Amino acid sequence: MEMISYTYTHDCGIVLECTLEYEPAETGSTENGLKMEPDYPSVATLTAAKINGADIFPLLGFDLIDEIEELAKQAHESQEIDV
Repeated sequence: MEMISYTYTHDCGIVLECTLEYEPAETGSTENGLKMEPDYPSVATLTAAKINGADIFPLLGFDLIDEIEELAKQAHESQEIDV
């Protein structure tokens, strides 16, 4: 697991400095061509969302949390490929 930072800008102009836990995708094992373990997709989990240093994570709705996690994951993975 690795900690990543992501800056999220809401449609209304509010900027959140976010901290997330990121786990890369894992490919399950195979044996003699048979799948022994499932594949697991990458996951980003929001742990903090700050405005001017104040953590407002407990005030965020589930839909917004999901959106931030997905955007942060995509940004992080595209950065890994570009480097």
